[in-house]
Amino acid sequence: MSGSPPDVVVDASALIRGLTTSGTAGDWVDRIAAGAVGAMAPDLVYAEVANAAVTETRFGSGAVGLVDDVLELPLETKPVIGLARSAVQIALELGLSGYDAVYVALAEGLAVPLVTADRGLAAVYAPCELVA
Repeated sequence: MSGSPPDVVVDASALIRGLTTSGTAGDWVDRIAAGAVGAMAPDLVYAEVANAAVTETRFGSGAVGLVDDVLELPLETKPVIGLARSAVQIALELGLSGYDAVYVALAEGLAVPLVTADRGLAAVYAPCELVA
């Protein structure tokens, strides 16, 4: 990225949905790939994408390709270590997993929306853009 602040925080669910289906999630990923939208995620995103790729049978032998596609995106990342304390507080307040709360902590810290395909997360955290 060019050093400018990100426009959004994007979670693993939105990236996976965007790379495997059409619709608004695909539009978001296309805009990120083209550099039209600056996106940031906690560095946890790569582990979450890898986990989803190997545990979801629908990806099969395409699991490595999915991870490669995410690695190729111009996605700025932030280390989880700087988000952990806030994430615990957010998880307890909103009833989220610690993983989801890390994305919320980053979005709140940057004062930007969170793009997600997770309906449960979007239901409890209003500054989300739910993609399908």
